[in-house]
Amino acid sequence: MRYNRGVVALNGAWNGLDYYRGKHDYKLLVAADGGANYLYRIGLKPDVIVGDLDSIEEDILSYYLELGVIVNKYPTDKDKTDSCLALEYAIDDGVDEVVIWGAIGNRIDHTLANLHLLSMSLEFGIPFVIDTHELSIFLLDKGVELEMSIGATLSLLPFTERVEGISGEGLRYKLDNSIMEIGFPYGVSNVATAKKVKIEVKKGILLVVAFKNGEESVIPHRFL
Repeated sequence: MRYNRGVVALNGAWNGLDYYRGKHDYKLLVAADGGANYLYRIGLKPDVIVGDLDSIEEDILSYYLELGVIVNKYPTDKDKTDSCLALEYAIDDGVDEVVIWGAIGNRIDHTLANLHLLSMSLEFGIPFVIDTHELSIFLLDKGVELEMSIGATLSLLPFTERVEGISGEGLRYKLDNSIMEIGFPYGVSNVATAKKVKIEVKKGILLVVAFKNGEESVIPHRFL
């Protein structure tokens, strides 16, 4: 665990609440509006709540205010989502890694928006990982080593129009200086054949979806 890890809690789906309960391996915990509702249910206190406050339950907001939690309220009419504002807060605080909870949900537009926000990780040079009890998602523009369960699914999708020089080790379906392009998602459902999987990219950006297959997490991972 990186000492300067930040966790950002969003208002998407939180299936398997027990996965998040009792986690304390972070320096900073930021709730984006309704993400605070879930933190309350698992007994975690955010350092700050950010957003227009249209999703947080009133009694939960009052509870956290009584505990002295910082609340940064923004107008409803704004150019940035609450998720974006929460991520910016974590970056400004100086964390060197961001783990995002509650980013995937029934609102496909919100889910896609949160996936696009991962590009902030490349802009600021800070690893971002969407983490659920089932999978982890992140962007890759260079190389990474993952600790995975043998037999776990790993999907690689082009995030830019064209991704070149894709190579992989520890995968059933071989990648050797391969190319992926938007509109031809053949990188779905690869399979880990080793506990350590290595992926490299020479040009472009991949969206990596790593399923845990019963493991606690595919974090930590090492970017190359």
